[in-house]
Amino acid sequence: MLVVYITCDSRDEARNIAQGIVKKKIAGCVNYFPISSFYWWQKEVIHDREFALIIQSSKNNFKEIEKYVKEHHSYERPMIVSLNAPDANKVFLKWLADIQK
Repeated sequence: MLVVYITCDSRDEARNIAQGIVKKKIAGCVNYFPISSFYWWQKEVIHDREFALIIQSSKNNFKEIEKYVKEHHSYERPMIVSLNAPDANKVFLKWLADIQK
């Protein structure tokens, strides 16, 4: 199983990316929620409100998820981080595999 973490500029952007990824069946589920972030940008520390995406997918879908996000994301350099999830319950993994057929 693969978990992908992404931050977005707005609720609309997060929702649109989440919905598109699920509709394309390259993820079984995407959660999105507001977060507060501190980050360096153009030699300044920025405190901003963003929206995080947590994508649940299969390992072999990372490149397609990355491509989709890059095509639909507003950031010049979007953070797209894959997190290996070596353990997950078998019922969930079967559901995830069935959706992505």
